[in-house]
Formats: sequence, structure tokens, C-alpha cells
Amino acid sequence: MKFAYADPPYIGQSKRHYKNHKDYAGEVNHKELIEKLVSEYSDGWALSLSAPSLKQILNLCPNDIRVIIWVKPFHAWKNVTPSYGYEPVIVFGGRKRKDYGNKSVKGLGYQDWISANITMKKGLTGAKPERFCIWLFEVLNVRPEDTLDDLYPGTGIISEMYTWYISQYKEDASDIKEIAKQNKQEIRRWL
Repeated sequence: MKFAYADPPYIGQSKRHYKNHKDYAGEVNHKELIEKLVSEYSDGWALSLSAPSLKQILNLCPNDIRVIIWVKPFHAWKNVTPSYGYEPVIVFGGRKRKDYGNKSVKGLGYQDWISANITMKKGLTGAKPERFCIWLFEVLNVRPEDTLDDLYPGTGIISEMYTWYISQYKEDASDIKEIAKQNKQEIRRWL
């Protein structure tokens, strides 16, 4: 199966955070991005976005999507109350669980939310933590024979963690469940 993950600069934030990045290309056209995801990744895709842009972007999506949530216990406190302590992720498709083999397995992907602190000092605003990556792979229910295209690679953590996840893959997911319970620094030693 062929999957994609898109974590573009959030609406109105591109120039502010990424103007000096080598791949900077101005504001992202989310309508075109979603059309690409729908047409090229019919097996499944995920799109990260900011809470303030959720309504705007949902209006561009097909009806059969889900909104899942990354809860950020430690996050940036801006001049807004209440603070944005979560990030929505729009998900389409993914491998159906009935095709998974051992139906009694319950990994992180059975929840529509994950709790993981933001990353710090990764060289790029918005870099995702390893725990988020594992959860995303389990939500899409990826397997070793699948591909996952990271459309906005940024720090490269999604591709790095995907390679690691597939190398650790076991049908019963026992290793992933144990490793995912650890914090980010402990997961790093498994890379």
C-alpha cells in the first residue's frame, strides 16, 4: 500500500518560521495539497494542521476523513487563552484492522489521540516527536511492504522513524507497544 504524510507550514506561518529554510516556497496551497493527497494516495494519508485552521481545512477535505489529536502536555504558551495544547491531524484511509492478522493486538493506533511533548532544538519549528511518529504509523496500520511518502520532510524524522519502525515490525506489535511507552530520549537509543 502507498501512504503519505503531510506536515506543511501552517496557514499564515510559512514566512515567519521558514523563510530561511532551503525549501521555502511561500504559503502552501492547502486546496492543491489535499487534491494531491486524495488523487495520489488512495490507500491513506495524514495531514497535520493547526487548531485555528481546522475549520478552513476541513471544508477542503472529502467526507470520509477522521480528525485525530496530538495532545501536547508541554507546549508553547502564546498570548491566547486557553492555550493551544493540541494539534489536529486529518486522516484518510489506512489499512483496515480486519486485515491485520492478530485482531487481539491493541497498539497506539487504536486511540484517536496521543499525548507527547513537543520537540525542542531540532532546527525546525514543528518537528514531530518519535512517539507521534509511531502512533501515526499505527493509525495508518502500515506494514513492511508499504511505502510512506513524507511530503514535507523538514527534519527528516518521519522517514527516519518509518525506517526504524519497519525494521522493528512484528505481526503482534509487542516490541512497538513496549518501546512506545518510553520517553523520546529512551526511544532514540533503539534507532
